Amino acid sequence: KNIPNWLDNANNALLIRQITPSRNLFVTHFDGIWPVKPRNMVIETEYIQQPNLSIDIYVQDASDKTEQFQNSIRIKVQHAHWHIAPQQEQGLIKINYQFNVDPKGSAPSWLVNKMTISSVWNTMQKIEQLLPNSPWQNFHITHIEEPK
Repeated sequence: KNIPNWLDNANNALLIRQITPSRNLFVTHFDGIWPVKPRNMVIETEYIQQPNLSIDIYVQDASDKTEQFQNSIRIKVQHAHWHIAPQQEQGLIKINYQFNVDPKGSAPSWLVNKMTISSVWNTMQKIEQLLPNSPWQNFHITHIEEPK
């Protein structure tokens, strides 16, 4: 439910199924900005903590796991990965986000590229603003070890 607060242009996100405690299937709906029609993305995510306490979130396309929604175009995720690493300075993290998607539809590539760069920038700014005061800061996940 919190995804639209930090993911740029997302207007709704819904958990379809929790497969395991660290693996989820969900759909995210994105606003359309003329002349680009609204989009949706169905993904399966899995997070794994590494020995250095960093967390990798692997994202796979799961378009075939649900029916297509009316009035929007289904994005095809080619590759997406988050790497979140605690830094030496207490309380700081470094986030690396890589993604490659096919937006489908007939939007001009120059517009898609411009929107993508803007969207990533806005998303990272929102994460930076929201994370320090997030109620999730005090939420404990049993299989995730916090830095000392």
